[in-house]
Amino acid sequence: MLCDAHTHIETQAQVSSYARQNIFCVASGGTPDECADLLALRGAYGGMSVSFGLHPWYADRYSLEQMEPYLCKASIIGEIGLDSVWCQVDPGRQREIFLRQLDFAQQRRLPVILHTKGCEQECAALLSRYTMPKVIHWYSCEHHLEHFLEQDCYFTIGPSVRQDPNVLAVAERAPLRRLLVETDGLSGIRWALGRDLTTRHLGAVLRSSIEAIAALRGLTPAEVEKLVFDNYSSLFTRGLPQSPAANHGV
Repeated sequence: MLCDAHTHIETQAQVSSYARQNIFCVASGGTPDECADLLALRGAYGGMSVSFGLHPWYADRYSLEQMEPYLCKASIIGEIGLDSVWCQVDPGRQREIFLRQLDFAQQRRLPVILHTKGCEQECAALLSRYTMPKVIHWYSCEHHLEHFLEQDCYFTIGPSVRQDPNVLAVAERAPLRRLLVETDGLSGIRWALGRDLTTRHLGAVLRSSIEAIAALRGLTPAEVEKLVFDNYSSLFTRGLPQSPAANHGV
């Protein structure tokens, strides 16, 4: 059974595509508006979970108080973190928002989905103070992977695993019990693969990542699909049903 551990969903049509392909997913809301939209969409598909957290790109546009009503509804916090590559938000502001959300998740023992772009070493140092489950989203840095491995983090393998040697290294080195796969939504797929794919390709993209991991680790794709599903189930739910349509939790 397929699971997409990190995606971005904007429309009912995208939700329906996950449902048709029987794919469990965690859809991320990074602003108050995105969170509100996801709450409205989630009820249409029981296999869709949500994660809420103020994304570092928007840390200067919203306050944590604006996000708090959604954080309080969440069973997964994210994606949160730091970014020095793709945004110009003041690093101090990013750090303040990041730490407050880590504190929130730690107090409630909630898993966190983490964005570390360009700030990998700092993120690893900050995260070492916390003991909640940590999910490193699509890690693609050439360095510092060992600092996250030492903290027993989970890793979502992104759709660039066949093209990016740094993503390949994560798929090769991370413990099998800590591996997940993700699409990062349609925009993430299109950016990674350079093709104008649609939601009907979601399953194929996830399977391609699973096949790449299987080849690296000397396993069959079926074995990797099962272990990824088991990791997803133990981390994000307390026992998934046999069909996503039966699951109506956050």
